[in-house]
Amino acid sequence: MSCGMNRNMTDKRLEWLEGIAHAAGITIIYKPLRPDLKGYYTHSKCSITVSSQLTTAHTVGTLAHELIHALHEHDGPQSDVVEARVDKLAARLLISPKEYAQAERLCGPHAGAIARELELPRWVVQAWQDQAQACTYDFARTSPEPRVLEFFADR
Repeated sequence: MSCGMNRNMTDKRLEWLEGIAHAAGITIIYKPLRPDLKGYYTHSKCSITVSSQLTTAHTVGTLAHELIHALHEHDGPQSDVVEARVDKLAARLLISPKEYAQAERLCGPHAGAIARELELPRWVVQAWQDQAQACTYDFARTSPEPRVLEFFADR
């Protein structure tokens, strides 16, 4: 990585996501959609429709998001809470901790710079950062049992 574009990475992610959809029996349709709509999942048709007007990076993010809806059999519009959770799951699907750490070392912690490095939409990186921060917060709030602390104190 070089804090720049690597189109090959994005194309491989797209092929990988399309393979997952195919294996799950989900049809993907690329077609022009209205500007405010990037994609959607239709449960009754077991199909994902993605705007053909998106960049490859946005296509990857949108397809991952809609694939999560499909795999969870969501039907119709979802609440903001569900959409935020789907964003985080899509981010975890697309970004490994190792990839994120390497991109952050190269580009700093700014979501936009990391998104450019990873060739993903900024919202994917922000969702990844949100879920990582939530995990850190949950871990910090959880007190291990005393015997766990004693085990590590002896080491």
